[in-house]
Amino acid sequence: MTTLKVPSENLLIENAKLQWRNFSGEERQFNNKGNRNFCIMLDGVEYAEELEALGWPIKYAKPVEEGGPLRPFIKVNMKYTPRSQPKLHLINSRGIKKLDEDSAFALDFVDIAKVDLEIRAFRWEFGGKEGVKAMLNSIYVTIRESFLERKYADVPEIDANGNLLAIESAVPNDPWATPGDDDILEEAPLELERGF
Repeated sequence: MTTLKVPSENLLIENAKLQWRNFSGEERQFNNKGNRNFCIMLDGVEYAEELEALGWPIKYAKPVEEGGPLRPFIKVNMKYTPRSQPKLHLINSRGIKKLDEDSAFALDFVDIAKVDLEIRAFRWEFGGKEGVKAMLNSIYVTIRESFLERKYADVPEIDANGNLLAIESAVPNDPWATPGDDDILEEAPLELERGF
């Protein structure tokens, strides 16, 4: 019987390339409802082999083109329990926003510019089998914004009567919005001189 190798240190990956995002835990063809996960694509088979030698669970996706190289990746799982609270951060030109279990789904939709993250190894045993899973500790996701999105990010939107409208986002249920903001903003009059 072989001894299962489990990485002893957390793995930090900067400029990670994410694939098959399911931060919401949505039921899909290859995913049971409630299972939150995503994959990190690894550049270079040598790097993947080094991680595999350390005990990380490396898998290989089919080549993009027939006869091409296999694409190594790590599947990263997320679980919210009293002992496990992954730290999620969404970053844009307005600042940084911490996401929780209810707002994590936003990471499924954003246009990603950059990702830095840290994962840890988790040893599991079930039905006489054992293995290692990669679990998310923390992630920092920077959103890709156009020049104009950055330029006008702080300008409030008004309706035809000059009243502030609720701030909208490209992401459903804007993670930057505070609960109740919509009601306040819809009723707040615009106190700027109207010179147009």
